[in-house]
Amino acid sequence: MFRGEHLFLLNHGRTPAVVPLPSARTDLLTGRVYDAQIDLGRYAAVVLAPHDSPHPKGAAPCTERLESSS
Repeated sequence: MFRGEHLFLLNHGRTPAVVPLPSARTDLLTGRVYDAQIDLGRYAAVVLAPHDSPHPKGAAPCTERLESSS
C-alpha cells in the first residue's frame, strides 16, 4: 500500500514472502536499501521510502533507542 511516497508492507502470513519493488527503496527503521525486491519475514512489517528521498530524521539509519513504557 502506498501512502504518498512511502510503501507500507505487512506480511500477515505464517511464511516469508518475496515482494518485488517498483524502484530502489530504503527501510525507514533500519536504513537498509532494497533494489529490486524485499524478503519479508513472517508477520513482518516495513515502511519503505524512495531511496533518493531524505530520511525524516536527517540521516539513515535512525540510531535512537525506543523507550519502553512500563
